Amino acid sequence: MEEAKKNMYAFNTTIHTSFQCTVSEETFENFKGLPGVLWVLPNSNIDVKNKDYGG
Repeated sequence: MEEAKKNMYAFNTTIHTSFQCTVSEETFENFKGLPGVLWVLPNSNIDVKNKDYGG
């Protein structure tokens, strides 16, 4: 749980509940099949190495 928290960098709870996090390609694909998950999208603005998460 603590490791998962370290990989999250953005949250939204105003219009819908969503979050952004850094995960492996395998985890990315596994999220798509979870109940209640509407969509999973890659973030093209992220630079994980430099911890720059864009706007």
